[in-house]
Amino acid sequence: MTKKKFAELELSLLHLQQNVEIPETHLIIHPMIQRAVEQVACFSHAMQRFTDEHNRPKRAISFLNTLQSHVNQWIKSIQAVTKLTRDVSSGTASQEINFWLSLERALEGIETQLRSEEVNMVMECLRNAKRFHATVSFIADTGLNASMDVVHKYNQLMKDFPLNELLSATDLDKIQESLVLIFGHINRKLKLSPYPIRRALPLVEAISRDFNDQLLRVLTSHRLPYTPYDTFDRLLSQTMNIFRTWDDLIKEFTNVAREVTRKRSEKFIPIKVLPAHAKLQERVRYLRDWRKQHEQLAVMTGPTKGLASVAKEVGGMDMEEEVKEAYEVVKRIDVLDVSV
Repeated sequence: MTKKKFAELELSLLHLQQNVEIPETHLIIHPMIQRAVEQVACFSHAMQRFTDEHNRPKRAISFLNTLQSHVNQWIKSIQAVTKLTRDVSSGTASQEINFWLSLERALEGIETQLRSEEVNMVMECLRNAKRFHATVSFIADTGLNASMDVVHKYNQLMKDFPLNELLSATDLDKIQESLVLIFGHINRKLKLSPYPIRRALPLVEAISRDFNDQLLRVLTSHRLPYTPYDTFDRLLSQTMNIFRTWDDLIKEFTNVAREVTRKRSEKFIPIKVLPAHAKLQERVRYLRDWRKQHEQLAVMTGPTKGLASVAKEVGGMDMEEEVKEAYEVVKRIDVLDVSV
């Protein structure tokens, strides 16, 4: 239970570090527009008041110019959000998922502001003044509708993405279960969401990096060189089985990606995922074989076996002790460090 709580805390901290910053958009409202809306509950009465107060030519022109300037600033502020994008290959899977979810919330916040009485009043003032170039193409100029459409569709994949199951996994069983959940979600949602395959491939590679990190964390916690052989062999056998699970899931994902690419008539790209855990997989395989050979040697040089007595008689060597000392050296090494 304690290990699970620590994992949840680490996950919360990770989310704070990996939150994607989306610019906050606050539309500038002319003070007189703001006061009119606050003072007059009825929108139509407020509009009539403005029509009466600003019919004086000079004052009206200055006022309308300011409103038009504000609208142009709105367009730029909204475009700063609608034109946002990110390189999915440059960060983590969490950052890609959080980017689209955060972008949807930001766009919804903009839509809420655009439905406000203050914005409606500004647009009505400009329309009444026949400044249609500031109002007719306003929504199209912001790119809001197009951006919202894309984000909604992409978030069919991103919503309820079970990545946290992997990031909070505290044992090998949980890691294996999380991979099945993640790829089940991806394969199912890719058939519904137009999320591009060219983005899905680096997203899966980012998941591979998370998979690698979680495996390292769990295996390191077992202090493998110090574990009894039976426990060591069981852990690494299970780890190799998880790698096989990944390979099976990748084959299924590859088939889905190819099928989706054909149906969408997308430009052909090679469907290939470069696993970040390849070096760790090779190291685990090597360690398992090495420990097995060492265990066999330890048994052969034991006091009840002939090899130890022969070595002592011929060369005065205590092979049992030599084997033990050699293994002590290994205990001082980070056997999972694949950077060397």
